[in-house]
Amino acid sequence: MVREWHLDSPRTVGDRPFQQMYRLVPRRGWMASDSTGRQGWLLDVFAISARKSVWNHTKKAFVENAGHMKIRAIAENDYDAWTLLWNVYIAYHDVILPDAVTTSVWTRLHDPDIQLFGLVAVDSRGEVFGFAHYVIHQNTWNESCICYLEDLCVAEDRRGKGTGLALIEHLADLSRANGWRRLYWHAMRDNSSARGLYDRVANLSNYVRYDYKF
Repeated sequence: MVREWHLDSPRTVGDRPFQQMYRLVPRRGWMASDSTGRQGWLLDVFAISARKSVWNHTKKAFVENAGHMKIRAIAENDYDAWTLLWNVYIAYHDVILPDAVTTSVWTRLHDPDIQLFGLVAVDSRGEVFGFAHYVIHQNTWNESCICYLEDLCVAEDRRGKGTGLALIEHLADLSRANGWRRLYWHAMRDNSSARGLYDRVANLSNYVRYDYKF
């Protein structure tokens, strides 16, 4: 049985046992802050329900998949695989972006002066089949930074196998390690499959988002 989940992000401190690394930390009451992202509900991964059934489901998913998947920081040589996934992702959201925007996103993901970062999920052959983009920003409700998960994408033929969960939990672990007070994201109201996962790992916020019309 696989006992460890292997991480090699530069912001982690080596490999740690599964039970230590993926712990649920209930925390409630942090207000949502405004940020860019798609219309939908706001969720806070640190307001986690620690019900035993949820924990057992989460643990089972990790143990079954840990031997076949690794989450790491995005790298320059991931460009081709990332571009394919990115194009599928924006097409799903019915958005057409100029090539210049895609190029800009990729450039900013690797710019040390910009607080936009990326994670990728890779299989045992090193093939990239999922990504997460996140933004670290200040807020006015405490002195700590908070983390906004802006994009989460998994290749269609790899869905339902714990990849989205692994990306979220890796980012939650980074948040804890770096003292980021909150991890949150938006979801499309009608994306029932994704929200099925989010409902297991996070609480639905009472806040809704408004977008000013320019």
